[in-house]
Amino acid sequence: GLGIEINIADGYLTVVTPIEDTPAFLAGVEPGDKIIIIEDKQKSVKKETKNLSLQEAVNLMRGEKGSKVTIHVARKGQQGLKPIEITRDIIKVAAVKGGLLEKDYAWVRIVQFQSNTAKEVTKKLEQVAKDNGKPLVGAVLDLRNNPGGLLEEAINVSSLFVEKVPVVSTMGRNKVRKEVEYARGSAPFKQLKLVVLVNEASASASEIVAGALQDHKKALVVGKPTFGKGSVQTVIDLENKSALKLTVARYYTPNGISIQGKGITPDIEIDRVDMAMLDKAKQGKYLKEADLENHLIGEEEKKEDSSDDDGRSPKSEDKSKVQDKIFGVIKEKNGKKVRVEDPKELMKIDFQLQQAFSYLKAWNLFEKVSQGAKDVKVSEAK
Repeated sequence: GLGIEINIADGYLTVVTPIEDTPAFLAGVEPGDKIIIIEDKQKSVKKETKNLSLQEAVNLMRGEKGSKVTIHVARKGQQGLKPIEITRDIIKVAAVKGGLLEKDYAWVRIVQFQSNTAKEVTKKLEQVAKDNGKPLVGAVLDLRNNPGGLLEEAINVSSLFVEKVPVVSTMGRNKVRKEVEYARGSAPFKQLKLVVLVNEASASASEIVAGALQDHKKALVVGKPTFGKGSVQTVIDLENKSALKLTVARYYTPNGISIQGKGITPDIEIDRVDMAMLDKAKQGKYLKEADLENHLIGEEEKKEDSSDDDGRSPKSEDKSKVQDKIFGVIKEKNGKKVRVEDPKELMKIDFQLQQAFSYLKAWNLFEKVSQGAKDVKVSEAK
């Protein structure tokens, strides 16, 4: 296949997210791309996706390993269709990545909720704690671009941080029949300070985890509002060996908020920011009158610095727009796009992660200050 999660949004075949390190990811497919045409030159197929079902579209895009397919996408901010040629491959996904951001603080990224994801998160946190030399204080749980996966693993991952509380509920048309899934086990990382990082391409199971940790005040959720995939499907096998897929219910957070269409609203919204432009701005001086375009030239200013004859400063140069890379965490290597994996290196180029880490550290600082104030009051009372 190609390595993309797709859905129908506003009538268009839409990319929820490209899965990391897959052919689609490396070819430059981006979340939100609307696939208008699927073209397979080898099979002499060129088909518009309008009125195609998801399964028909998937069948057109899948093929033999090494064969090529071109998708023509409409992308926000760009005119016309953008053709992207992708070489099909066997899709293998490493579900969990991570490492130390700084002493005592971890970054754990869940790429997709698949079999044993919770066990992999456990192993990763234990390994990072071992590298740290002592128990961790906090972690950033990165769910950006995570299209979801197995509900069971969403519950299991939530159970690592909260104990014996509702994680998610489902309700169909009959509101009386409500099924509630609870956290399981002893929550081995319940003492960990936690910030959950989400974006527009966080969907389904990742929204369940973010919503559960947010509602139980276990984690601060930061980033952008999530995708809003909150429907429950079931597959019914038919006698002719085909199957019928039905949407039977909706997912709700522990506080009874529907995920469908709305998604999870972060506690703090953080936009994507181009780090190169931000660094450039930081190096500048404080804004003064003399920095303003067309300002009145002062008597002490050098006249030769101005090319105008009317006593006004020259117009500033037009700044070329910097193309927004996929969530600011992609680098070019040997002509290919690769995702930065080293947390310390990632911090230099990923503004959203920087801010999430700042909130995580601030949380710990405020808690210490709060505890100090309580100790003072107790001492005064004595």
